[in-house]
Amino acid sequence: MLTEMEIDFVNQTVKIKNHTDNMIDRAFGVNEHPTMKDFEEFCEYRSIPQTRYNFKTEMRLRGITDTSPMGIMRFYHGRIDDDNCYIEIVEDD
Repeated sequence: MLTEMEIDFVNQTVKIKNHTDNMIDRAFGVNEHPTMKDFEEFCEYRSIPQTRYNFKTEMRLRGITDTSPMGIMRFYHGRIDDDNCYIEIVEDD
């Protein structure tokens, strides 16, 4: 685990705990106090852009019903071509 995040969608807060000193491997780099906007940008970076050609068709073919950046990131576990990282989402009941 490189960065552990606690996202409070009700209060719109983000708490992180970095488990590496390598700034490149951290989810938010040198930013120790990310905002909800920073988190949203992180989700967009780790998902398929909605501007991609045939986006809706591709999502439907893959069975992705939540096409928000968070929904796509959840479906693909945040995997992208640029690295070998993935995101494990744990939700409180």
